[in-house]
Amino acid sequence: MVRQTAVIMLVFWVCSARPVEAQTVATLTGGFSASGGIKVDAEGNIFVADFGPNFSTPGTNLFKITPDGNVSTFSTGLLGGTGGGFDSRGNLFWSSFGANRVDRIDENGNATFFVDLNSPVAIAVDNDDNLFVASCSRNTIIRITPEGESSAFPTSSLINCANGLTFDDQGNLYVSNFNDGRVNRVSSEGVFTAFATVPGNNSVNLAFNDGFIYVTVRAAHAIYRIPVDGNNQPELFAGQPNVRGNDDGPALQATFSFPNSIGVSPDGTKLYVNDVVATSNTFHPSVLREITLGNPTSVDESSGEIPIDFVLEQNYPNPFNPTTNIRYELRANSRVLLSVYNTVGERVRVLVDELQTAGAKMVVWNGRDDAEKMQSSGIYVYRVQIEGRSASKKMLFLK
Repeated sequence: MVRQTAVIMLVFWVCSARPVEAQTVATLTGGFSASGGIKVDAEGNIFVADFGPNFSTPGTNLFKITPDGNVSTFSTGLLGGTGGGFDSRGNLFWSSFGANRVDRIDENGNATFFVDLNSPVAIAVDNDDNLFVASCSRNTIIRITPEGESSAFPTSSLINCANGLTFDDQGNLYVSNFNDGRVNRVSSEGVFTAFATVPGNNSVNLAFNDGFIYVTVRAAHAIYRIPVDGNNQPELFAGQPNVRGNDDGPALQATFSFPNSIGVSPDGTKLYVNDVVATSNTFHPSVLREITLGNPTSVDESSGEIPIDFVLEQNYPNPFNPTTNIRYELRANSRVLLSVYNTVGERVRVLVDELQTAGAKMVVWNGRDDAEKMQSSGIYVYRVQIEGRSASKKMLFLK
């Protein structure tokens, strides 16, 4: 019998709950021509393009790597493949830097022309299936409709060789500069702001996962991460800055060699980075590195029971002072435990501990603990767990 009960807990989750030292790096493949961009499909297959052995000699292949590391050639129709992206229907789009175009690639690997663009690199796709394509040489971002029509997109003097693109879960677009290490944030209204600057002056590609922007820093042989809420201070995530190698192991003991692109597994528990073999004087050969995160928001279905669906919304307002609303929806009558934890993992407040009927719910937190003592400013994160399924969101309290 499937149990029709659930537990929803709002618990602490920030960097200190999942320290960088707990992450591990492993080499997933042998050397191959994986010098271009990375994109991961819904089944967990990793697609990596061949940019070429250097900046002036374009490669033609797009490779497909299974989650267990088997490499095959998926398409041969690119020319200097850089960034790629999937739309909501599973269509794959890829930039050909050497041919000044973006191609659409079908499920059999056949590449067909989609649109002309000058020096396209990274691609990000929004919820409406619009493509956003970075152009390094033009210091611009081009927005392309699903029908292939280019549309106006704001530009900014903050762009300095736009190279990496990614969206966060709030619809903000992030743009990395190849030339100065800056990462810029673009609001849904098209307003540019300087978000952060990573050490090494050479931010290459970006990926968003579970509240962080991950940045490959090619010249520094390292990977940094930046929280999207609160303090936008870059943190060394993997590698040893300015130490070149392909050593596996704990994230801060591993080494990288000109890391280029970065992708995220569908469940958010792994990152993939392509990395030049340390003994090579060109971009060939490269290896695919796998970083295991142990993401606490992944699904655990080992119990064999069917989890009950639920919806947890972002608190509003966020940041907040002195109160914020937390909304969620239960799809079945469920036992609900809502708790708030601080940044050292201590439980601050139990908001709800009762059986609730199905439907939309809201609870207010006033920034106080169980003894009604006002808490200090900082990040507090709530997490939802239902029959082995979990999800978490952060909230920022500013006094």
